[in-house]
Amino acid sequence: MNESNLEYLKKNLDFLGFGTRLNEVLESAVRRELPKFSLGISQHYTPTEFRSTASGAKDHMRFELNFSKSNDSDMFFLNNYQAVLSRHDNSAPVKQVFDLERDHRMTALQAYRLLSGYSFEKEILFRAGQENNQEPAEKRAVWLKLNLAVTDAYGNHPLHRFYPEYNFDLEKSVGKYPFYLAGEDRKEKLLKELKNGGLAELELMVDGKPLGVFVAAEPQFKTLTIYSRDMVRIPDAQIFAPGQNQSQAAQSTGQTTQSGSVSPDHKPWKGDEGIVQAPKPGR
Repeated sequence: MNESNLEYLKKNLDFLGFGTRLNEVLESAVRRELPKFSLGISQHYTPTEFRSTASGAKDHMRFELNFSKSNDSDMFFLNNYQAVLSRHDNSAPVKQVFDLERDHRMTALQAYRLLSGYSFEKEILFRAGQENNQEPAEKRAVWLKLNLAVTDAYGNHPLHRFYPEYNFDLEKSVGKYPFYLAGEDRKEKLLKELKNGGLAELELMVDGKPLGVFVAAEPQFKTLTIYSRDMVRIPDAQIFAPGQNQSQAAQSTGQTTQSGSVSPDHKPWKGDEGIVQAPKPGR
């Protein structure tokens, strides 16, 4: 058995957010030199909207991690994993297969946030030009979001990538709304939380009164999504004063029309075609 390969796999599982609970069954499978095997693990997450309450609501994530042995050596690889989200409200489960290489080594928490419908920013390696380009790869901050409304030929939801050229300015979007932010530190914490795909809890000033809300980044429309504490979406027209709501709402929602519908010319992931590839066979 390749001990260094086994240790690498264990560290990889820990990095991806699965901890050490799979180490024993992983080592058993590797010692038996199974050509292919899958390991399962379940994790629970408390939705942000319930963290300050005693409701006990939990979302359940089930992961099936798929390994394979190299045809040319004694090394094993973690190729991909399937994540299935069962929400606390018993809505239909949502699932996705994340390829480790193609999908930028998505962690368990990041998979949970994507399947929950949220977006986050992640630094990914990017190489311009063709695959045989010898230019060194560079890291770029890219916003990621799953299109949960459709599935592709492989049963996966398309993963959309919003590159810096798309010009989603998170700080500018935050500045358009009358949030109550006590000090610059609170603003920095808010930006970090939104970039990580979190649902931020804060206060919004409406008609001169503070209103408790939840906030999520929405890079597709270059804006934020505002929810009440009951997770009901609050439209911009309800936030801004009469006479200002249409202009400010239009500005904050990027390519949306005054009625709130998406402009037919708006193609937020134009140029992203072909990036969502078919799942690769195991190594």
